[in-house]
Amino acid sequence: NNIKTNGGLSGSGNGCAIVDDTQAWTNESFESTEQIPDGACQTDEVIEGNIITYQGCYSPDTHLFMDCVKNPALDYWGSFDSSYHFNVSNYQLFVKGIDGNYIKIWMMSYYDANQESGRISMSYQTILN
Repeated sequence: NNIKTNGGLSGSGNGCAIVDDTQAWTNESFESTEQIPDGACQTDEVIEGNIITYQGCYSPDTHLFMDCVKNPALDYWGSFDSSYHFNVSNYQLFVKGIDGNYIKIWMMSYYDANQESGRISMSYQTILN
């Protein structure tokens, strides 16, 4: 669940991301959306680990959340609950590519059919400028 965009602290590719946490993806909205929302395109930065708020990068070995570099906008794609189960938000996510075009991303699941974690399923499409 720790997503980097090759921008900011993770690289020089000028990647960034926008989240619209007022809109959730549906099959219809994902197919029809052709514009990115207003808002700052966030680059990768250090997210401080916090066991109380479940922020940072989760360590399955220690069950702690550690400091790490990732994109704060893409962190909104889901969150862990008090049982360490990851719940997907379906918020509308957009990533800026190196060509200047944006890609809409729908992170659909953190688990596969056997309920193994970290087996992310997603859909994505380029939105041309």
